[in-house]
Amino acid sequence: SSDVCSSDLKDVNRSYSYIKLQDFKEKKKTQLLRVLACLFEKNPNLIYYQGFHDIAIMVLSFSRESLALLILE
Repeated sequence: SSDVCSSDLKDVNRSYSYIKLQDFKEKKKTQLLRVLACLFEKNPNLIYYQGFHDIAIMVLSFSRESLALLILE
């Protein structure tokens, strides 16, 4: 399915726990969710596996969303 599944959401919700500023943390989570949703929507043959969000977080730490999507593809 191209929808973001519940395991994706759980992993995103647990992400960025080290960030203390709530607004910034929510911004980063939103970015992560957008990248994951777009990635799996564009590539329905891909299957989410636990921990993939950690890879996406690393990529987002040095790139914008559009580049992160290209790298993760």
